[in-house]
Amino acid sequence: MRADDEAFHQLLNASTDSVLLIETDGTIVMLNEIVARRLGRT
Repeated sequence: MRADDEAFHQLLNASTDSVLLIETDGTIVMLNEIVARRLGRT
């Protein structure tokens, strides 16, 4: 993983809110740990 990607993941996971990045077709591109836990994923 690139340093920029890692920094972005850290920023997403620092949030206590659910954060998702979704394409216009509905494809989930990235999500934080809060959303993953709520969906039962790692």
